[in-house]
Amino acid sequence: MESYFLSDLPSKVSPLDPFKAFLGVIVPFLLLMPHFSREISQRIIRVLAWLPLFSLAGGYILQLAGILSITNLEMSGVTRLQGANIAAHLAMLCFISICVCLIQIKQGHQVVLYYMLTLTHLVILVQTGTRGPLIALIPIILVYLFDQLKAFIKGRVSAIIPLILFVVAVAYMVIAQWDNYEMRSESKGLSGRDVAWNYFIGKANEYPIFGRGLGSTLVANDGSIFSGFVVPHNEYIRFYYDGGLVGAILLFLSLLLVFRAVYFRLSGMIRLYFAGMIIGFLTYSFFDNTLSTVHLIAPFCIFLNALYATGNGVHSKSGAEAEVDIQIQRAKDVSFSKEIRT
Repeated sequence: MESYFLSDLPSKVSPLDPFKAFLGVIVPFLLLMPHFSREISQRIIRVLAWLPLFSLAGGYILQLAGILSITNLEMSGVTRLQGANIAAHLAMLCFISICVCLIQIKQGHQVVLYYMLTLTHLVILVQTGTRGPLIALIPIILVYLFDQLKAFIKGRVSAIIPLILFVVAVAYMVIAQWDNYEMRSESKGLSGRDVAWNYFIGKANEYPIFGRGLGSTLVANDGSIFSGFVVPHNEYIRFYYDGGLVGAILLFLSLLLVFRAVYFRLSGMIRLYFAGMIIGFLTYSFFDNTLSTVHLIAPFCIFLNALYATGNGVHSKSGAEAEVDIQIQRAKDVSFSKEIRT
């Protein structure tokens, strides 16, 4: 309603465009609505942990069929792994799957398997040559490192082994791809984002309260900036342009309410891992189209749904029920500790 009655819609935007843009934004969030059983949700989480490998397998099949190549050679001379997607979208799948794997490790589910998947996805992510998701993963990786270091300080000597292996592996992968990252930085820097951001912010400031209406960013580029920037590659600027301060605040406030609901369904250190993922996602939104790219927002919403369904729900239960859930979680933590020691 804001787009039709309060925003200043450009003449290039048809009456149906705001509605189509609204559907594009809202449809992935419908994945939060299904009420899956705990067992089904756990299966969904297990599938989400394999997404980058599914993309590579699909890309390899398509390459054999002569439809596309699983790698892409850019004009800058950088070769980027892309699987069945483009490199940036494969990197988005890596972001989700790595977060899934780290949380699964903390919960004590098939620890060795998820360690292997985490390292594999990090290799794939580095090979995509994409910088945004690497930055976005820093918060949850720091939580993981802190968790392992805390366990080591408490006397769990074996906790230092995965910690060292993880740090060494990540350092090696980044160093191995440093030339590619350097070439991309020299040739593209922020890939033109700084210019695009200044352009879109300047335009948005002309209608700061209610914006220009949903979908208006798609016709905002008048040729003053690179034609590839149909949107600003920054979700905060995009929704400030489309919905003004009112629309952007309402959208991100609703997101925070969803995150809060999931957060309070979790317990113990899992909450800290989840917070690391959310901080990473919000950081990622500064660099890319996280809310409008289905390769990220769809699995992200599915994962939120699954986490909510499999959480203990301590906050919504009676004292006795909450105490039982806490004891169950402690038993899981003890089991996980024993598994690490062995």
